[in-house]
Amino acid sequence: TGHWVAVTCDPQMAITVSLADWATIFRAFGDVTSIDMTRCKTDCVVSVRYTTEESASALRSQLVEGHWRPSPIRPAHWLSQGQTAERFTRGSPQEREHLEVKEQRLQRGEEHRRTVMVGQIPRSCDAIQLLDALHSLGLMRRLCFFYLPVDRARRRHCGYAFMEFNDPMDVLSLYQSLPTLVQMLCRNNERPMHVHYARIQGWRTFIRTMMNDLNFIFEPNANIRPQLFLPQRGLPKQASLHDLLFPSSSIML
Repeated sequence: TGHWVAVTCDPQMAITVSLADWATIFRAFGDVTSIDMTRCKTDCVVSVRYTTEESASALRSQLVEGHWRPSPIRPAHWLSQGQTAERFTRGSPQEREHLEVKEQRLQRGEEHRRTVMVGQIPRSCDAIQLLDALHSLGLMRRLCFFYLPVDRARRRHCGYAFMEFNDPMDVLSLYQSLPTLVQMLCRNNERPMHVHYARIQGWRTFIRTMMNDLNFIFEPNANIRPQLFLPQRGLPKQASLHDLLFPSSSIML
């Protein structure tokens, strides 16, 4: 019973990827019931059971004849190349207008997007400084996803960050706090930061888009990899394996 998907991986992944790591990968496609790794080291096969067929189908769409086939590593800025759901021509006036944060729409409750991109982040500002600034503005507790892409060749961030908030009105708070954020992080000779909606909405879609890049998923530096800030939830009276895989504390990918 259940909606099972068997994933065949390469021998190196079978040895190095842990149960918790597989759980992180599979959860990007939906709610996971169980993971079976009994055939992982012998046959390089990992099986996952989802609560819905929709989630199982989403994972199958990423496989090639049942095999997990990572693509060549993409540069960090590749993520900004995703298309919007409306498939506007990149850089067109229609796309720019679609991605623009509009206060009146947010105030009237007509906007439901929660994922934004903050651009022109100073080179001198790292992830910790940016998160500290958000915390001082009262926005950190409203954040559920944060990612500051890094250019590995140049050993510095790419100048923009992706953030997802708990509520569309949190986007309005960020937008209205932007002048203060600029004063906190930007020098006089630096261009001010700006914010607009991200082309890719939702952290699950975001992670799924980058799923073939293992460096993205298993980055050992916590200040570089994507970070999830999930609300705490109460544990059941009797602990189970589900609690070990998906703890109630905040999770960082």
